[in-house]
Amino acid sequence: ARERALIVEAVDPDLILANNALSDGIPEDRRVELVDNSTDPTQLLAGLRGHGEVVPAVPADPDRPTCICFTSGTTGDPRGAWFTDRQLVAIHALDTGGAWGSGGHMVSGTAFAHVGVMTKLGWQLASGATIHVMDRWTASGLLDLVERYRLPAVNGVAAQISLLMQEPGFDDRDLSCVRSIVVGAGPSPPALVIEARERFGAAYSIRYSSTESGGTGLGTALDADDDEALYTVGRPRPGVAAEVRDGGRDLLGAGLFRRHVGHGAERGAGHGAKNDHSVSAHSSIHNHFNQERHLYSRENFKLNRAAALAEWRQLGMA
Repeated sequence: ARERALIVEAVDPDLILANNALSDGIPEDRRVELVDNSTDPTQLLAGLRGHGEVVPAVPADPDRPTCICFTSGTTGDPRGAWFTDRQLVAIHALDTGGAWGSGGHMVSGTAFAHVGVMTKLGWQLASGATIHVMDRWTASGLLDLVERYRLPAVNGVAAQISLLMQEPGFDDRDLSCVRSIVVGAGPSPPALVIEARERFGAAYSIRYSSTESGGTGLGTALDADDDEALYTVGRPRPGVAAEVRDGGRDLLGAGLFRRHVGHGAERGAGHGAKNDHSVSAHSSIHNHFNQERHLYSRENFKLNRAAALAEWRQLGMA
C-alpha cells in the first residue's frame, strides 16, 4: 500500500486502473476505475467501451513519453524511469538488432510491470513469437514449456535456475533444444554456472543491467572462457558503454575498485526520472537524469548501481 501511494504521488496520474485487491493505498481523491475479473475479455471495462467508434491515429513522435517503469525498491523507495519511443526503438536495436518476424516461442518470465516487459514488449511483439504467460512460475511448469515448445533459451534469476535443476526427473527430460541460459537480477555463483552448463548442455550468460537502462547493460559472452563466465558480469553489450566511479565520481581504471555510486543510469536509456524522495544514503548522485534532450544514444551510456562493489578487469570486463 505504501509503495502504491508513493507511485501515485510521483506520477500524478489522471486515471488509475485497479482491482479491489490492489486499491489499498491509493488516495481517496484520485480517479480510480475498478476492473472486475472476468473470463470474457469483452466484458472488461464494459462501461467504458465505445461501440462503432474508431480510435484516431496518433502521429509519430519519438519524444512522446511512452511508459514509466518503476524499480522494485531494492535500493530504496520505487523510482520511475521514463521512456519515450526513441528509447524503446533503441532498446529494440540493442536487444535484437531491430529484427522483425523471427517467430518461435518465448516465456514471459517477469511481471508485466517489470522492465523485462515494459521496455521490451515492442520487440517481442515485432518478433511474431508466441509469448507464453505463466499464472505462477514453477520449475515444473517452465520445464514443461521448454520441452513441449522446444524453447532455445531459458531466462531467469540464479535461484530459478537452481530450482529447475532440483526438479525431480530433470535429467530425464529432453532439453536438447536449449542453447543458452540467460540470467540476471543478481549474481550467479560459479558452481551454479558450471552445473547449469553441464546439465543443460548449454552456454550460460550473466547479465547486469538496471530498470533505468531499459534492461540493457553488461553481459558475459555465450562463448566466454571460465575467467569471464564464472567471475565477472562481462563486458558492455554492443552499443553500450559502462563506467565505474568512486564516491567522488572519479573515473576508475582497470584493477581499481570502489563501492559504486548512484542509483541508475546517469545518462542512460531512460529519458527522465520520477520520484525525487527516494535517494538512499548510499547514493552521491542526484536521482534525476540529466535534463538534456535525446539522452539516449548507442555510444553514450553509463551504467551505475547503488552500493555495488565494482572492479574493472583487464580486457574491459567488470
